[in-house]
Amino acid sequence: MAGWVGAELGHYHLHVTSLHLYAEHLPYARALPHYDTRLAPVSPPEMPLLMLPWDDLGTVLEAVIEGRPCPRPGWDEFAAVMRSYRIYKSGDRDDARALAASSDGPLAGGLVAWYTHLNRAEAHLVPTNSQDGS
Repeated sequence: MAGWVGAELGHYHLHVTSLHLYAEHLPYARALPHYDTRLAPVSPPEMPLLMLPWDDLGTVLEAVIEGRPCPRPGWDEFAAVMRSYRIYKSGDRDDARALAASSDGPLAGGLVAWYTHLNRAEAHLVPTNSQDGS
């Protein structure tokens, strides 16, 4: 959007002011791998810029909607990630995971990691009496 209005890109800062850890989740938190602060920080993978001229937006969106290759870098991966998540939310977990795993790039890799996290979380959920109707 900044490119469309001729503005310079700024910096993004995220500040978390409150994190909650509940007693029932302590065993999972304790099972997390220890982070060694002496290690060098890892740089995130480079993502292609998704910015494009306003006049190209219609063409790119048509390609995304129709499932055709996008004429701009990064948009094929972005479209695959969004399509995978839509499939996941509709309940077809296996197809969603397969689509995410077949896509290259940091967005697809992040989605695969998110699906892995959801699988682990779902495996640890145990229904209480109020949830299973007993």
